[in-house]
Amino acid sequence: MPVEDERSALVTLAAHGVAVVPGGRCFSGPHEPFLRVATSRLHEHVDEVADLLAFAAFEEHDRGQSTITRG
Repeated sequence: MPVEDERSALVTLAAHGVAVVPGGRCFSGPHEPFLRVATSRLHEHVDEVADLLAFAAFEEHDRGQSTITRG
């Protein structure tokens, strides 16, 4: 999944309880920033996780003010 900044997206998702892998671990050369996301065990909260992924991918928001809430 493409993101603006791998590290920022990882931290944002981890703060919301979502674990992903930085894409940089998969390449030895130059690459665009991205995350590896596995969803095979995701059976609940699919829409919430999708919203979190979209939120983390584009860091054009105020980092201290997440509009995503866990339910």
